[in-house]
Amino acid sequence: MQCSTLCSTEENRFHVDGKTLRRDRGQEAGFHAHGVAIPSAPLHAGPARKPAGVGSPAPRRLPTAVIVDKIAACTNTQVVRFWPVGQDVFREALLDYWGGACAVTGLALPDVLRASHAKPWADCTSDEERLDVFNGFPLAAHLDALFDRGLITFDAGGDMVIAPRLTAEHLASLHLGDGLRLRWVAPEHLPFLQWHREHEFRG
Repeated sequence: MQCSTLCSTEENRFHVDGKTLRRDRGQEAGFHAHGVAIPSAPLHAGPARKPAGVGSPAPRRLPTAVIVDKIAACTNTQVVRFWPVGQDVFREALLDYWGGACAVTGLALPDVLRASHAKPWADCTSDEERLDVFNGFPLAAHLDALFDRGLITFDAGGDMVIAPRLTAEHLASLHLGDGLRLRWVAPEHLPFLQWHREHEFRG
């Protein structure tokens, strides 16, 4: 993936996607207007994870480590980071882990798959948690919307749980029926799934 995050070797200038942003009066307002945030501290990679549970693959690399490597290649101590860059890295890691296919249907069409967080980005307590490959699933667009709005969730065994507000007509239109489940669940998924059931699901 071509990452959009770059560091400048000049103290007061940052280059992002070919555009130059200068440090000057009103810097914070200018950066936020471009959707740019400067972390107060560098990201740190977490410890290497053990292989996932039986029947599920182990991710080749945690997405946080990918970002840390890119930051380490920069020469300036200040790093410019886009929120969408983190999302792109998270999505790439999910697709890699799930073999480029939907975690429920097995649909291998990345163009219509969305990277769905179980514990939302804003509620995570660290960048490592936000970018953890076990904190989400690649889902077909309609399943992503339902999962994001708390209208579906998954139990500890991976079976889909459907919110009562979805009527039989809704279920028929969305092609949701009995037997839909995650293709596998690793132990590392369980805390994030539990968080989603307790805080996001509208059961």
